[in-house]
Amino acid sequence: MRFFKEGFLERDSKKNIVHMHPEMTILEIVQKYRQTEEVFIKYGEQTGQCNMCTDLFESIATISEKFGLNLEKLLEELEAAV
Repeated sequence: MRFFKEGFLERDSKKNIVHMHPEMTILEIVQKYRQTEEVFIKYGEQTGQCNMCTDLFESIATISEKFGLNLEKLLEELEAAV
């Protein structure tokens, strides 16, 4: 498989699949892929706050740890939204 990097994103050039990394911030993800906003809204209901408002500069790993979210599931949902 060939991959090339777009910032912290990896894209499988054969399948055109985006792979997001836990180090990415909410801002990096939403800025590039607006359709991921729905995923963050859904998780905001679980965390009790709008993470796009309060944690925009935090990494996905930090958010997951802070709120006890399943990191792998969150990344999968974000990738599926793209």
